[in-house]
Amino acid sequence: MRKRDVVLLILLLGLIFFLQVYYDQPRDESGKRHAIRYDCSIAEINPDYPIEVKQKCREMLEKANNVQN
Repeated sequence: MRKRDVVLLILLLGLIFFLQVYYDQPRDESGKRHAIRYDCSIAEINPDYPIEVKQKCREMLEKANNVQN
């Protein structure tokens, strides 16, 4: 392999890695990237979680419990 081929291969691998990381980012309900994820299992005991998040976690956990039953 020539030096040029190695450089092109590295650039191609870098592009593939960048695209994978870019498209793997979380999205919020409107489809925008960089949504904040909260761990609902600790929402009730964590004082840093906003009230809205705690309420949404309660609703989601209640809905999940109803589906299981």
